[in-house]
Amino acid sequence: MQASISSRSSDEIRLRLAQVLARLGERSSLSLGLPSATEAAFLASLPNGLRDAGALLQLFLAESHRAPFPGLRDMTRTVATLPEAAVCGAVASADAILQGNIPLLGGQLINYGDPIDWHREPRSNVVVPLKHWSRIDYLNPAVAGDKKIIWEINRQQYLLTLGRAYAATRDDRYAKAFVDHVEAWIAANPPKTGINWASSLEVAFRAITWVWALFMFRGSDRVTPGFFLQFIKTLDSMGRHVERYLSTYFSPNTHLTGEALGLHTLASALPFLPSSARWRKTARSILLSQLRTQVRPDGTYFENATYYHRYTLDIYVHFAVLAEADGHPLHADALARIGSLADALAALIRPDGTHGFLGDDDGGRLLPLDATAINDFKPALSNAAVLLRRASHKAAAGSLAEETIWLFGPHARETFEGLPSDAPPGSSQALKDGGYYIMRDGSGPLSNQLTIDCGPHGAMNCGHAHADALAFELVSRGRSTLVDAGTYTYTGDAQLRRAFRSTAFHNALTVDRQSSSEPAGPFSWHSKATCRTLHWSTNDQFDFFEGDHDGFGRLAQPVAYRRSVLFIKRNYWIVRDRVESNEPHIYTQHFHVASGLRPQLVNACVPAGLVRCGGDNDRGPGLDIVSLADGGCWAFDEGWISPRYGDRHPVRSPSFTLTAPSADIMTFLLPHDGDGSRLVPIESKSENGRAFRIAATGERKTYEILAVRTGKELIVDDMHSDAEWFWARVQNGRIEKIILHNATRLEKNGKPQLSSPSRFHASLWRDGDGFCIDCNDCLDASGLNAPVRFLQNSSPTTNISDRAAMAKTTVL
Repeated sequence: MQASISSRSSDEIRLRLAQVLARLGERSSLSLGLPSATEAAFLASLPNGLRDAGALLQLFLAESHRAPFPGLRDMTRTVATLPEAAVCGAVASADAILQGNIPLLGGQLINYGDPIDWHREPRSNVVVPLKHWSRIDYLNPAVAGDKKIIWEINRQQYLLTLGRAYAATRDDRYAKAFVDHVEAWIAANPPKTGINWASSLEVAFRAITWVWALFMFRGSDRVTPGFFLQFIKTLDSMGRHVERYLSTYFSPNTHLTGEALGLHTLASALPFLPSSARWRKTARSILLSQLRTQVRPDGTYFENATYYHRYTLDIYVHFAVLAEADGHPLHADALARIGSLADALAALIRPDGTHGFLGDDDGGRLLPLDATAINDFKPALSNAAVLLRRASHKAAAGSLAEETIWLFGPHARETFEGLPSDAPPGSSQALKDGGYYIMRDGSGPLSNQLTIDCGPHGAMNCGHAHADALAFELVSRGRSTLVDAGTYTYTGDAQLRRAFRSTAFHNALTVDRQSSSEPAGPFSWHSKATCRTLHWSTNDQFDFFEGDHDGFGRLAQPVAYRRSVLFIKRNYWIVRDRVESNEPHIYTQHFHVASGLRPQLVNACVPAGLVRCGGDNDRGPGLDIVSLADGGCWAFDEGWISPRYGDRHPVRSPSFTLTAPSADIMTFLLPHDGDGSRLVPIESKSENGRAFRIAATGERKTYEILAVRTGKELIVDDMHSDAEWFWARVQNGRIEKIILHNATRLEKNGKPQLSSPSRFHASLWRDGDGFCIDCNDCLDASGLNAPVRFLQNSSPTTNISDRAAMAKTTVL
């Protein structure tokens, strides 16, 4: 939503007015047919002694060993450091490009034709008119199709694949293709004309690509003085355009930081350009100020979109390398903030090394210098490990990335391998500023993990947000099982853009099929849900999360909504969705199963009804989903999964629906190994609460009990407690483990067993004749540690004043 004039600062008004006047001037020049600056005029603007193209090229070649990125300084040594598989892969991909098959957004190959029409969107076959960039309504699919797809080919990042192959082989075919494609682009895209000048970010990304490609192909006979002059003159035009139309007040997110990086890259690589000193100063100022704005204290990116989080880390690693090369390295506080970006990205990594896409993903890369999948963010962590010399980032990355060698040069391997070998992230973690709560029970290939989103909707107009308040993603036995449905498109199809951002396309709950937040066009919102974290607790035995949001308060008959998740580590999750209203509503839980898993409905409308998510023939790890609430039924919704931008395939997604004024839905998410053994939860009667018995099919001696309190006190068999959640494992009639959430006491057969003056969260497990205890948040009202007393026969046996303390007691 546009801000009113009265709410804008004088600086903003001044800048916007200058940009408007500049656009009007450019339009007038185009309409009058005024010529652009000649090559002679451009040469005249350069330092003395550079009055012809040959001298300009010789200056560049003489200084090219000082390339701002170490991997470009001695490419023979850089290539020698690369794994053989990486070199072979680059050559194979480059050969495909020579045949006209160019990768689109990290996915399928697209043949754009020969010659390439730089203004055609290949999927809709829309050709954008060639007129002043400001007159092109690129958000309108009738005008530009999906403009993101046009811009992706015009970034020309595939030139770097040709460059990597050329560096390894010195095959002249790759150099010829580089020159031919750049000359064709320049001829088809005069400065200020067409859609490829409409986004300053896209201009900046193209400039960065061209700079890297120039260094990769330097020394080739194909790079003649005439070509070089034309190339540098166009880069200068790109830099001036970006400087004039910085997204300072338009999109001060990765648009602004990416544009600043483009200016810095031009200034550092081509210091003879007349504006280079000013560009470097402007870029450094923007990047340092935005580092504090866009990166929260816990390292999360302020738009709450993990894909743009990765973009931001990449941008700032490049910035740090450029600053070092220019002799003005970043201060410790800036490096620490970059480190926090990497820390947060490492915290969000899944057991298989991939990342989920929370919020928008656009399928692009700052600079694709390897062939990793778009959901593999480990190269960014590899870069951070070498930049910051951190073992934790090395552990999260797993191995040295090809991209890291190109950025930091041959010494990157020595630096990376010299770092200590820490274990990758394996414990649960809260990124509270971003609202990400990560429940996990290890870092191994068979670990379980659930990540729930209880953070801000986004920043500014929340352009890259989804209606995903309190949605989660889940990994079962190391396999991504419940996933975010993805993004698919920005502007290519308004209906699909709205659908993929909706709550129903996330593992979340809708009311009357309404989303928690309502969009207003492709990059803004009519309403935004506000989340609150009500509780987070973690220890070695369990994690507990509880939060709410106000997204359904806008309805004519408002609904209050709260979601809780209890994770019994190395076992399963229980999700509790509570909704309250004065009038009936349709409440629907939505689940999105990852590709390769086949959801199957078993007993749709009986208490034991469940969705079984497994592979073919139900083999291999999978997940059973059991939702229990009076009147609820399972069904399948016809929908889509988009594993990457621009790609989608149809799926049948399970949903659990009931109609009532209020509801309390208990959902059990039960991982299994595909060996035929299954846990089944069955609800039983309980005073002042709901109780469930969970056991493997046919098992009688070993089972687990879960109870949640709805009244004043829970009564489960001979156990009494004021705990909000009570869980116990029973073997051969004897309790072996207990979990209590939000309790002050526990009694057995009327005798006090555990008490505290303030509420606590604890797990107890049998050790011989007694129990060990791990107690969280045992604090009194003053904030001091309050003692937890263990009572046997009504007399105290142990006092604990240490938070998260462990003790031995002989109770139960």
